[in-house]
Amino acid sequence: MSDTAYHFRDVRPGDLIQADRMNRLQLAIAQLDERVAALEQSQTPPGGAGQVDITRVLGTRRVGELLEVQGVNFAVPVEQNTVTIDDVVIRDFGSSSNASHIYFIVPPIDHLPKQVDLRVTNGTTSDSTKFTLEPAQEVPVGSMSVTFTTGPEEATIEAGQPYTFVFTIGAAASLQETYDVKAELSGAAGGWTVDVGGTGTAQDTVTLDAGEAADEISQDIEVVVTPSSAAGDGDVATLLVTASSQRNPGGLNADSGEIDITVGDAPPTGQNDVILGGLSLASADLEGGAIVCDPGASVGLSYQVTVSESATYECFAELENGTAWSLQSPPPPMQTRPLTVGSIATVSFRLGAPSGSGVQDRVTIHIRKQSDHSVEGIDRRTVRTR
Repeated sequence: MSDTAYHFRDVRPGDLIQADRMNRLQLAIAQLDERVAALEQSQTPPGGAGQVDITRVLGTRRVGELLEVQGVNFAVPVEQNTVTIDDVVIRDFGSSSNASHIYFIVPPIDHLPKQVDLRVTNGTTSDSTKFTLEPAQEVPVGSMSVTFTTGPEEATIEAGQPYTFVFTIGAAASLQETYDVKAELSGAAGGWTVDVGGTGTAQDTVTLDAGEAADEISQDIEVVVTPSSAAGDGDVATLLVTASSQRNPGGLNADSGEIDITVGDAPPTGQNDVILGGLSLASADLEGGAIVCDPGASVGLSYQVTVSESATYECFAELENGTAWSLQSPPPPMQTRPLTVGSIATVSFRLGAPSGSGVQDRVTIHIRKQSDHSVEGIDRRTVRTR
């Protein structure tokens, strides 16, 4: 390839096109093509010749969470790559990893947050990139409760009128946390509305400090229910209020149980004196406040109960239908338990599910002062088989 530089004089109108001039022009173009080809061969493009190239890093970039590395020419299977973050070797990869994607959970890294170096080596070539890595997110754990504490002051529920129900959201959590509070109305014809916390919507949030199990941190929230203006006497809506941790919704949550609101009847009253919190289930799941289990299961219900008066309490369950589901423990009619102010007692019940699928009933749990029934806690829930 010649390094000769060719110079051409300007062409003017009327000039003859000479063969020598055209030949020199063609030679210059050919030499230019050679130079461009040589330049391209001297540089390896991204991903060329088996070169690893990291193009993107996706994910929360936090210890303990999923990271996705995108690029080209990663080794397959993924275990043939050497992947490191600041010299910490990644050993476990997601099954979806391939030649252009590598997935893994970020392992513990010291002294975070900081900028780290991610490197991928495919056995012959490597590439690296830097990003800021955050420490693992702390997740609150503990227990919580949603208690219907104060009912409406009005004597009767009437169509088209708003009624205020006060709920106490309580938590004994390891960290300060914000909780999502939501209200649902079921079983009613259209036109009923619910407003949580004055937001004009069916949800709001509350933030509670960390607390101990024996001393929940709590906050009241108002839920306003307005029956449809077209509702008639006897129309019923069932209210359920739930609360869940924003950072640990599956592990730290609670609900109020089902509360029936009937047009033409007196409004339900709150429960300040006996609180049934911390419901846990055996052989069943809680789905939207309902207890759901396999046919034929023996379902355990356990509550963490606190009382405002030390006394002997009657603890019993009632089934609305009772033809398919059964009460197994305590056997009817009831058990009695001494309960003391300032302590938390575990009170358990057991239900027998029918053998058929989709069989539904409703259970009401009562815990009330034996001597005069002056104080009582109630938890009401739908139960059904899958």
